Amino acid sequence: MANVLIQAKSSADRKDVVEVLADPHSGAIITAEIEHAQIHAGNGYSLSGKVATLANTATMQILARTGAIPVHWRAATMTVSDGDCDIYFYESPTITADGSLETSFNKNRLSTNTSTLDIYSTPTISANGTELEYGYIPDASGGGGGGGGRSSGGEAQRVGGEWILAPNTEYLVTVTNNSGGAISLGYTFFWYELG
Repeated sequence: MANVLIQAKSSADRKDVVEVLADPHSGAIITAEIEHAQIHAGNGYSLSGKVATLANTATMQILARTGAIPVHWRAATMTVSDGDCDIYFYESPTITADGSLETSFNKNRLSTNTSTLDIYSTPTISANGTELEYGYIPDASGGGGGGGGRSSGGEAQRVGGEWILAPNTEYLVTVTNNSGGAISLGYTFFWYELG
C-alpha cells in the first residue's frame, strides 16, 4: 500500500493536502513523536560531555548561543557521582568570554545538516541573566559528603522541559555541586531546529 493523502486544516486556517506515511500491510497511518521525526528529518542535535572533577561548591557552566533559526531545547540529562546539585537555566547572561566551542552532532548520521546553535564550555560570566528554570538532583545515596552512603552511588536525572529559544540569544546552564565533596558530572543536551 502506498502513502495516503489527507486533507487537514493548518494553523494558518487554510486547507492543505498532506502526504503521510502508511503501513504497507494494514494501511494504518504511521505517526512518531516530534523528537523522533526531527531526528529522521536531520534536524535533531546532541551534545554530551563529562566534568571529571567538580569541587564542592564549584559551578559548571555551559553557554548556548542561538543563531537565526528558533531552537527547540529539550530536557537535559544530568548524571552525577553524588547528589545535592542545583541546576539553573538562564536567558541573556552577561558574557566576558565565550569559553571553548564544543562539537555537537546531528543525530541522523546520514544528514549533512549542521546546528545553528553554538555551545561553549567554561565561559566567563559576570551576570547570570534571567532565571527561566530550576532543577535539583538530591543526595539519594544517604551519605552526603561526596559519595558516602550506599555502594551503588550516582544519580541520573532529566532536568527541565521544552523551551523554544529566541533567535540570536544567549542561554546559560549552571550546575552547582553542594554534595560536601568533589563529584563527577556527565551531561547530555538534545535540541531540534525548524527553519
